[in-house]
Amino acid sequence: RYLYIILGFIQLFIILLPALVFVRLQRFEPSVVFRFRKITLSEAVLIAIMSVASGFIASFLNTLVVYILGMTGSSARDALPVPGNTTELCLQIVVIALLPAFCEEFFFRGILYNAFEGLGAVLATVVTALYFALFHFDIRNFLGPLFLGILIAWYCKRTGSLFAGMLAHFTNNLLSVLAGWFSRDIAREPLVL
Repeated sequence: RYLYIILGFIQLFIILLPALVFVRLQRFEPSVVFRFRKITLSEAVLIAIMSVASGFIASFLNTLVVYILGMTGSSARDALPVPGNTTELCLQIVVIALLPAFCEEFFFRGILYNAFEGLGAVLATVVTALYFALFHFDIRNFLGPLFLGILIAWYCKRTGSLFAGMLAHFTNNLLSVLAGWFSRDIAREPLVL
């Protein structure tokens, strides 16, 4: 009943606010930690296209884990509720696609990446991607976020901008929301793996 309020609260007050307070208390320069650099239109288009393609790969990786878990026992898949109307669709776009893209990127590719960058770009990318995957709190949704976390960190490093990560994250989550919306009639039927 309060799923969207809880998810919004988590994003804003458990992920974003501590990141902003940390930067403020440490007196870090926000534009350096959060890499505020505009991305070009061509970068944005390439990131969006690559995010669509990588979303399919991430879904495949998660499906593979669900299949393997299904072979060892029951693996019920908890999913987001399917939006029943356009109001719920818009709410999901804000809470599931926009807020995580904004808040989580500030934390993972901003604070954490910056903290580990002194150890090298590769290690910072792998460590932040691992934390990003663990943050999803579900073994069935681990490999996809790990893969996407590596790509998103690479986008941010390559462009020098956190906006690249936000765009990639938003695109991926938006595709998930829209997939639920366009398959809402199918989603109401029981699924057996």
